[in-house]
Amino acid sequence: MTSHTPKRLSMEDRTHTKIARGRLVLEGRVDLHGLTQSEAHSLLLSFLNRAHAEGMRHVLVITGKGASFGSDGVLRRALPRWLATPPFSGLVSGIDEASRRHGGGGAFYIRLKRRHVVVDTAHLSPCATELANLLAAHIASLKDGEIKVLLKQLKAVTGDRATDGT
Repeated sequence: MTSHTPKRLSMEDRTHTKIARGRLVLEGRVDLHGLTQSEAHSLLLSFLNRAHAEGMRHVLVITGKGASFGSDGVLRRALPRWLATPPFSGLVSGIDEASRRHGGGGAFYIRLKRRHVVVDTAHLSPCATELANLLAAHIASLKDGEIKVLLKQLKAVTGDRATDGT
């Protein structure tokens, strides 16, 4: 954890170690290096929204180390503050400085919150409600491509009565 990382957003040491050693995959990355704060803020929000929607859990954000040696840099200092406030706080559950192999002090590992699937179970039996909740939990952990495959399979089984919400 860096001195700029709010304690409540810090990742578990075990997660950080797995990412640093390559045992937990970074599913996306964005390079904010060289952008103004306004440009970086917009690009970061867009990237994290898209990554969260796609079901990504761990991404790399490159801020750079700063303009001069010994300086923390504007983006490096701003990133943890941004992530602790809305709308970022609704997407992010953890942040830590990256290991040397991923950019060290010029980059951060970001853990995104899991997506939540809401199921209206008011009209279902208790057994069907339990099944719907189990399926919703499983679907929330899938990526968009996997959801599309599952939907295609469901349509084939139901005779195309299932919809994709579009």
